[in-house]
Parts: sequence; C-alpha cells; structure tokens
Amino acid sequence: MVPTAGLPTDGGLVVVYLHNRSIRGCRANSSRWPHSRTPLAIERTYFSREGCGFAELSASSDPPFVDTTVRISEDMCMEMTVAQVARQHARTDRFVQQALRSGALSGHRVLGRTTSLDDVAVQAWSRTLGRGRRWTEQVREAALDLLSTGRTERLSASERSRLRSRLRGMSATDMAHAAGGLGAWARYRGNAPPGLVKIGPSAANPGELGIVRGEGWLTFVQTDDLDRFEIDQDVILDADGNVGVIERSTVDDRVARILLDTYLLGDARQSAAAAAELERRAA
Repeated sequence: MVPTAGLPTDGGLVVVYLHNRSIRGCRANSSRWPHSRTPLAIERTYFSREGCGFAELSASSDPPFVDTTVRISEDMCMEMTVAQVARQHARTDRFVQQALRSGALSGHRVLGRTTSLDDVAVQAWSRTLGRGRRWTEQVREAALDLLSTGRTERLSASERSRLRSRLRGMSATDMAHAAGGLGAWARYRGNAPPGLVKIGPSAANPGELGIVRGEGWLTFVQTDDLDRFEIDQDVILDADGNVGVIERSTVDDRVARILLDTYLLGDARQSAAAAAELERRAA
C-alpha cells in the first residue's frame, strides 16, 4: 500500500497516474491511492480551505534505488468558482468577473448566473497579472519578432529602439500581460486531433529550455474556430480534460510565441524555464 499519512480524510487526497516511472498527471480526487509497482513516498502536502492543494512526492524503483523525485505544485482544483479564484489570487470577486467580461479570463461553462472556470485557464490568467499598457497588434507582433530573431521591420527605427528598451525592463509576466494573455480557450476530454497545430508546452523543445523531456498528460493545440472544433471532433467539454484548445486565426510558430504559450500553460518547471528564456532574449 502507498502511505497516506498526513493527507486529509475528507476528500482531498491526491491521485497520481504513473507511466514508465514518471508522473503524468495529478488531480484532487476520492479516498485512496491507486495500486502501482512504483511506490510513492509523501514528502510534504499543503491544502487550503477550498480543497485545493499542493503535494511533493517521491517516485522510486525497487528500494533503495531512487528513480525520480517529482514535485507537483500545481493547483489541484479543476473546476473553480469566481469566489475560489478571487480568494486564491488575493483579488476581489468583481476583479475576476471583470476579467471574464473582458475576455482576459476564459470561462468554462455557465450554470444559471454562475460562471465556472478550469484551473489551467486560471493559472494562465494569473501569469498575466502584470503592469503597464497592452501592446497594439502591430507592436505585439514586432515584440515577438524581436524576441524570436532580434529583428523586425514592422516599426520605425525610433519605435524599435523604444520597444527594445521597454523589453529589457520587462518580466515574463509583464510580456504576457502586454501581449494580451491567452485569448479564447476551452478544455475538453477526448483524443487530441492529430491534424491540429500543437502549441506551448506541446510544441516547445525541452532540451532548449534545459529541462528533461517527458510526455505531459495535457495536449495543447490551436484551432481557428472553437465552435466548429466541438462539432467536428469527438470531444466533450470538461474542466478536467486532457486537451486544451486556443482559438487563433493564424498559425504562429515563432520561438517567442511558443515560449510565451509555454510560460502561460506549462507546469511550474516548464513555465519557469520559458520565463527565464524570454527574459534572457529581452535583455
């Protein structure tokens, strides 16, 4: 049996899915750990009033040889209310509702007068809570050019100089905020369509980010029409789904776009690596 000491007994247990001795996903679920040949040792756990939590676990091969240490520090509430999001990020309910109305935060579904949100959309939104004005479309595209190749022809020489100067003083959060955040988003349960363009963590090269390559349990793709995607694909809207889809009219495979999406959508390790690379390119 996998030890459960230290975890709450009122529904906040962490269920871990294993594949080739690596953690593929984590969710807050029912009352027991799955049986597995790979034992898990609980290092540390944290739980909030809303039932969200953080866990730090070790996955090991036959004792005493340690195979991998995995730290899971992502919020484990999949479908959240406006009030939960506001408390989690020290904001007011009104602030979150305004983000929903403006499109800065994508809602998951509407239940009566209440909008629920999925945790990945909330995480991406929280990573855009920077300062400063948003870029216009032309400036955003020029900034992505500069961060990708160091060159752009979209602005005048003086405008390029000002933009370079501003980029040097920006954090990844500020860049994500200025670029407009995630955009229209939805999350589904089903098989990831093979013909769609992968984005963010699903398109990033882990080696270039200095992290170990591994297959995540979430796949991120883009489509030009979310409504048509739901009709054409065999998927179900699900806040705990394994397919995240962004609606974009054009394919953008520039390095900076992939890094920005990875910063927004990636797990803690991927996001930190993408942020560091964005800030290195801006310096």
